[in-house]
Amino acid sequence: MVVLHNQGQLRPSYDEHYLSQPSANLRLADGQLAVVTIELTENENLNVQKSPCESDPNYDLGLCLESYLSKNASCKLPWSPRRSLIPERDCATADDFSRLMFIQDQYRDWTSHKTYERTKCLKPCKYQSFKAEVSYQTLPPFNLPSQVGVFISYKQSAIIKKKQYLIYNVNSLIAEIGGSMGVFIGASFITIYDLALDGIGILSKLFRCSEKAK
Repeated sequence: MVVLHNQGQLRPSYDEHYLSQPSANLRLADGQLAVVTIELTENENLNVQKSPCESDPNYDLGLCLESYLSKNASCKLPWSPRRSLIPERDCATADDFSRLMFIQDQYRDWTSHKTYERTKCLKPCKYQSFKAEVSYQTLPPFNLPSQVGVFISYKQSAIIKKKQYLIYNVNSLIAEIGGSMGVFIGASFITIYDLALDGIGILSKLFRCSEKAK
């Protein structure tokens, strides 16, 4: 299995659902060549309320996830590169490792929304995602008793970049409403303002008349 991932991820095979990083399962028979074509996309998302993300370039998603898993398992992996940053003790017994693996297996099946709800680990706003296509070819004979091959290449020489922009805000909404009112009912916000002033003037006159009548 080939897993495509960003550098420094906790467990790429577990994080793939959270960061849209697929795995490519290669099943090779004798004499076959697997051709893996990769399409790389660099994503830069907006940090908005409905879809929050972490914009700090030094943010470590792997550390956040590993800290959560270690805390729930009450121990951490002794060989973890982030070992010094996690306060839990090292896993030492078979029960420790079984408990940690059980929690990791549960995490692997969580949806993206559930991962955030449970761990409170935000996705990074900027990350890479991948698409992998696998095809198979027959290898030419090399007079070997058994042979298989794997060829990995990029689909294109350039990286696809996707960046989110805020193109419709409150000011745009007000302008749209005002424009629609002007087109369909011949009104504008200035007209509404004038009508409001006229209404206030009429009400004030009526109030004065009622006071004189008393």
